[in-house]
Amino acid sequence: MFKIKTPHRRPLRHLVNLYLFFLLGSFVTVFFHLGLTAGAAPDVSSFLALSETSLCVAAAGLAGGIAVTAIVRRLFNLLQTGRIVQYAGFWLASLAGLKLANHCFGTITITAPLVASFLVFAIAFGLATVLGEVPWRGRKWLPVRAKSRAAVPSSATDNTDQPPKT
Repeated sequence: MFKIKTPHRRPLRHLVNLYLFFLLGSFVTVFFHLGLTAGAAPDVSSFLALSETSLCVAAAGLAGGIAVTAIVRRLFNLLQTGRIVQYAGFWLASLAGLKLANHCFGTITITAPLVASFLVFAIAFGLATVLGEVPWRGRKWLPVRAKSRAAVPSSATDNTDQPPKT
């Protein structure tokens, strides 16, 4: 159907590991009330409510970040989206995840949305990078365009006047 490329050639395992990193970032942000507040005093029901909030934030942050990265890559014909675009996409997707969780569950009040979403993203990507799940080497900060065949003149690719290589 279509080929999924990941840094370690393990698409499903890479996705699950990144989800776990985003889940950890969401748990830390939600349970320590970093950039948001929770309504009730800590008990079992509030723990479960905050857990479902964290699950939602992690899923939306990861899925949205992947979608933003893929769309930008396809839209601008990029070989590599670059860290700036990728990080911004995951940060904004984490913000959307927080807003979605707040709308669906209503267990949190977001007091500093950019801070809270940045913490979700930063914890997830920071740990994933330190532990080797997100590669550091070979990645550029700025986007890299893919070479287009249409941009190359036909005379540049036509080798009929050169002798064959032996």
